[in-house]
Amino acid sequence: MAGRAPRRVCDVNAWIRAEGCFATQQCRVLDLSQTGVRLEIADAYRTPRRFILLWSKSGAGIHATMKWRRSNEIGAEFLTAEDLQRNYLMGRIAHNVAKLQKLLHR
Repeated sequence: MAGRAPRRVCDVNAWIRAEGCFATQQCRVLDLSQTGVRLEIADAYRTPRRFILLWSKSGAGIHATMKWRRSNEIGAEFLTAEDLQRNYLMGRIAHNVAKLQKLLHR
């Protein structure tokens, strides 16, 4: 089992945006590694499981998935291009299966 990636302590403002949404939620980056991040968020329990971490409100951001949530903090893992492609394909398959099920039940 591989160990945790080395973390760097930070104290930086950032924003979270849910995938497919324009609204942002401010957060604070507490620590950061190549593979993930620990964030402080005022309302961590309303944070979506998958989100985009923005360093500026107009930036492209980094896709991430929440791994844990405690009080007003969350830990998230950054998604790779391979993860995003796999998730996209799984979503398309699920969508097409749902369409087929509707057709079969007519």
